[in-house]
Amino acid sequence: MSELHIEHATDARNGALLIETVMSRADEFPCVYGKADRDRVRTMVARVISDPQYALFVAYVNDKPILFIAGYLCKELYNHNLYGCIDLILSPDKAESSPFMLKALHDSFDDFARWAFDKGAKRITAGHTNMSATGETIEKLLLRWGYVHAGRLFVLEAA
Repeated sequence: MSELHIEHATDARNGALLIETVMSRADEFPCVYGKADRDRVRTMVARVISDPQYALFVAYVNDKPILFIAGYLCKELYNHNLYGCIDLILSPDKAESSPFMLKALHDSFDDFARWAFDKGAKRITAGHTNMSATGETIEKLLLRWGYVHAGRLFVLEAA
């Protein structure tokens, strides 16, 4: 029987899996990732798994990763409240169609929120691309889970 579990990733094994996933999927989302550079990705992933201001959660089914969620803590400029920002929602190729994806997304978002709130965050923000999870957009899922619209993400690329 298949089993889903979420891991708060702090080791090189999970980092290597994320590097490979980013490198294999980067061309699909050029406005999000730009041209992926393996050395820069490796440097950032090393920071994500070692810096206490960052967190990476990996959802596994039968020890195979199906989802990566990464984010960080920062302070709001206007009142210095700490907040958690989910900055990366990424799955290995074809994993979006996993029957476990909705639960993996929900549980990973919950784990990130718990991590951030335990560190003193007052709110969680989550950006997203147009990735769908078994036919539902991330936006619809976030709204169902209690997140509210608070603006939009706009991207301007350098000339």
